Amino acid sequence: MERSLAAAHERGDRGALVEGLMDAYGGELLGFIAALVRDQDVARDLFADVWESVLTRSDDFEGRSSFRTWVYAIARNAALNHERRRAPFRLSTRRAERLVAVPRPSTRPHLRTTNKDRLARLRAHLDGPSQALLTLRVDRKMSWNDVARVLSDEPLTTDAEVRRASARVRKRFDRIKERLRDAMAAERP
Repeated sequence: MERSLAAAHERGDRGALVEGLMDAYGGELLGFIAALVRDQDVARDLFADVWESVLTRSDDFEGRSSFRTWVYAIARNAALNHERRRAPFRLSTRRAERLVAVPRPSTRPHLRTTNKDRLARLRAHLDGPSQALLTLRVDRKMSWNDVARVLSDEPLTTDAEVRRASARVRKRFDRIKERLRDAMAAERP
């Protein structure tokens, strides 16, 4: 997928690039945005905003990360900007509406466990940045370097910067896991 996206980018075919990105990462990106802002309507609006940014900023992609990481960083920045201005940006696209309508896979009721439910409930009470970190690493299975790039406030231009940011993100992840583990232990009967 990344190779076909790179080919579309090299050709300057913005439409193919955006369509390829949306097909490959649209559903998971909408879930990521929803986890950050915790409001489905706002998430849909930001989702549309992200794709508009991808379309208009595709020439800015420098290849220092994967396209997946790049589009997640754009989504994170859109969510942060929304939080700063607290005024929802209203855009609607048919493609976003189709992705929202796609049923999400879920664990069948008989496979759910009490621990999974408790963990999901505790996780829902975490702050936005902690939710974002867990979503990227656990749910999206991104590498530590990609997680660091997405969550970084500044572009990481050197390998040393990426390694340092990755170490900070891993440490933060460990603290979140510890907090969740302690909260689970405190809830045990």
